[in-house]
Amino acid sequence: MEFSYSSELLNKHITPKTCKDVLQYSVEEVIALTGIYGIEKSFKNITVVQFEGYYPALTISITLDKIGLELIRRIRFDERYIYNDKFKVREEFRQQGHALRMLENQIDVATSSGFDDLRCWAYGGAHVDPKIFCGHIIWAKLGFTPFDRSIEEFADWLKLNKRTETTMQQLMSTDNGRELWNDFGTDLLVIFNLSKKSKNRIALKAYKDTKI
Repeated sequence: MEFSYSSELLNKHITPKTCKDVLQYSVEEVIALTGIYGIEKSFKNITVVQFEGYYPALTISITLDKIGLELIRRIRFDERYIYNDKFKVREEFRQQGHALRMLENQIDVATSSGFDDLRCWAYGGAHVDPKIFCGHIIWAKLGFTPFDRSIEEFADWLKLNKRTETTMQQLMSTDNGRELWNDFGTDLLVIFNLSKKSKNRIALKAYKDTKI
């Protein structure tokens, strides 16, 4: 499926009831852009907490009780990106590959729907409890790279810590680099380019092959 941006629909209210008219796709098809179907195949088991916006922007908040999942995604149909705002599961269900399966599913759906990239704020670092907030580690492992103002912020971090690497992938490819980033890294605005041969896809494949 492919979404097309139309200026004629600007500021039209998007809700589950108007979704089909405004976007030409069902609620289930739009929710597929979150990646949730990578871990839950049945729409009936998903609780939609929020599904609202004004075209071309839509916010989706969903939960999945069986693993305590809380998920928020903000979709921009005009700028062709999805902002992964929140991903949280109950502690006993962490480190079971849920984030990877959801990301892979989201990449497939978003790519086939004509989106250009995924973005998020990778929250974590030395200033927060890593058992609760570890986004800077997870998203880096999954191939996301610094974006916008965070490109310079990451470069400054590398310089401050006397690192010779110039990219996140280089840093994550060494044991001491990963350990340093895990312990003393910082939150960043990050991006995953969806083009077929992007460095982000290459990094994700490397992670799957080695499980660093």
